Amino acid sequence: MERKRRTIFLILAFILAVLFLFAWGNGFNWPDMFSVSGNTSRQEQHSVDLSWTASTSHVSGYRVYVSAVSGGPYTLLTKDLVKGTTYTDTNVKSGKTYYYMVTSVDANGAESVASKEFTAKIP
Repeated sequence: MERKRRTIFLILAFILAVLFLFAWGNGFNWPDMFSVSGNTSRQEQHSVDLSWTASTSHVSGYRVYVSAVSGGPYTLLTKDLVKGTTYTDTNVKSGKTYYYMVTSVDANGAESVASKEFTAKIP
């Protein structure tokens, strides 16, 4: 009985080996182990880099504002004062136009008049 099982096992192993060699030799493509479903496209990430000339007065920092409409109303973008003269807005969307302005803030918290408006059109 044991010899019969071993013979069957060897025959099956031989058949599987022949099938494997045949498939491999003929360029058989084994199925992929992983599949992807859903939307694989992604929207390009945009940003707006703003820069301005430093105030000639002693300031503690700057506030950056944005609007979807030229002339405002503007929304404060920066929770904390911007210490330098550059700011990057990464929360912009394709096909939109944004309008920015900057103010300076002194040590007493007094805010200057607004800068001229910066316009950014996102492709």
